[in-house]
Amino acid sequence: EEIARGHVGSIRTLQPAGPYHLLGWSFGGLVAHAVACVLRQSGAEIELLALLDSFPPTGLTQSDADTEFQRGVNDLLGTKLNFTGDPAIDTPVIREAVRRKWPEYGFLRDKEIQRMLDGWKHNDRLMQHFRPARFDGDLLFFAATGSRPKMDAREAWAPYVTGRIVVHEIDCTHMEMTKPGPLGKIGRLIEQHLGVSGSAFQVPG
Repeated sequence: EEIARGHVGSIRTLQPAGPYHLLGWSFGGLVAHAVACVLRQSGAEIELLALLDSFPPTGLTQSDADTEFQRGVNDLLGTKLNFTGDPAIDTPVIREAVRRKWPEYGFLRDKEIQRMLDGWKHNDRLMQHFRPARFDGDLLFFAATGSRPKMDAREAWAPYVTGRIVVHEIDCTHMEMTKPGPLGKIGRLIEQHLGVSGSAFQVPG
């Protein structure tokens, strides 16, 4: 809720009145939904709320959440690290895995990777204790079909959305959703949803 209020303050500074267009990916999807709820409660118009492969919390115990975090890191990087709770993460191993998989991030130093992992874990813990409000409007959802099986988006978000839930499947993994190919397709689908034509969502590459 605090993160959402901070975003609303920044958004209002840039654009005092709606309509607003909000999009969030993964944990950012929960933030976008929470921002939309805060703005709607103040009477603002939300023309678009779009989530990229973002699901509400599942009510995991903290132990299970830590296990899921560990599995997520290992799935993402192709590593077999074993860390639970708060032990120090083997950042040199992660740094090398990141550089192998994404050479463009080779400039990252150990302390920066550690900060990113700490942020990821912090957000993961926040998510497990968060319960979304109910958004008064429609939801446009993009599901990554290349990821391991997840919840049904309509069923998962139905308690937290009053309007229609439109789901589009994107042939990619969760982590590939913001690559140029998948993001270009998402942009075109958003254009269709908004009735926009042209180059509003051109993605380089």
